[in-house]
Amino acid sequence: ENYNITAEYGELKILKCGITLITADYEWVYDGDEHEYAACDVDVDWMTEDKYALYRSWNTEVATITDVGETDNVITNIVIKRIVGGSEIDVTDCFEINYVWGKLRVTRREVTVLTGTAEKVYDDSLLFCEEYEVVSELDFVEGQIVTVTKRTEITYVRSDADGNITSAPNELEVTVSNGIKDVTSNYDISYVYGNLTVKKRPVTITTSDAAWVYNADIHTCAEHEVINLVEGHVTSAHGLAGVKNVADSGTANTMHINVYDVKGKDVTPNYDMTYEYGPCRLKRTTSKKSTTERRFFPTKRVLTCWTAITKMKGLCPVTVCSTPNLSVVRPTRAAAT
Repeated sequence: ENYNITAEYGELKILKCGITLITADYEWVYDGDEHEYAACDVDVDWMTEDKYALYRSWNTEVATITDVGETDNVITNIVIKRIVGGSEIDVTDCFEINYVWGKLRVTRREVTVLTGTAEKVYDDSLLFCEEYEVVSELDFVEGQIVTVTKRTEITYVRSDADGNITSAPNELEVTVSNGIKDVTSNYDISYVYGNLTVKKRPVTITTSDAAWVYNADIHTCAEHEVINLVEGHVTSAHGLAGVKNVADSGTANTMHINVYDVKGKDVTPNYDMTYEYGPCRLKRTTSKKSTTERRFFPTKRVLTCWTAITKMKGLCPVTVCSTPNLSVVRPTRAAAT
């Protein structure tokens, strides 16, 4: 009571507590779905789960991700509630919230494709195979559309330096769509290639039998028959066997055949040729003897010799039978006169 006290009141203020919310990192393998991960942590130890709870409100914004890539895990308008007894009290306004964004990532979906294998006998048409099989643990996302956009095509027989038939790798490329846009970039597609093989077409070539009468010329015959040739293809014979003398009669009518397609391209290497050779025959020339007789008039020297012989053998004058390039002297036996 000894004092006359005048009060001047100060103010009691509760300042907002500054905290930092650290949103979580998360990663998915691409599966075509939209993903979010609304998890976060705080940078103060006293905000434990038994005392405080963090909630999303009606206007909370949360980052989402679908395609391969990375984005900030943005979460805004978090509601903070304090747990008191069995109830919760909204204390969001008591905090000054700073954010450190985590990362959301989607990685490529790894798919391994085994392409198909096909073979056929050469027929001058394209060989290709768009079949494939997924052999990896992960497949293409169900419901997405896979389209073959590039394929390997072969027509002709392939062979190595030793003539052995070889194959071409069946290289395919595929694209993937979700029905709205192309999503191929969300995949890491690797390929194991099957093989495409064109085998030689077997054909049988039968060469014609041929016969001629000897006339001192060289005779050849290019006629032949081919079984199992591709329709529209034509053949050409070369390297023909020839016969000139009767002694050569019976020689095989050998030849080499080339095959050309409708564009004139030589496609012989695509054929496996089996030859069946006919014979080449040459007959002797039939010569008729001359019915004309002529006298043989020997020279004086021959006449002297011949006169001596005829006196010894008792032969009469001779008759001469003429053939080409040859005069045959045929004396007839008679009593000497």
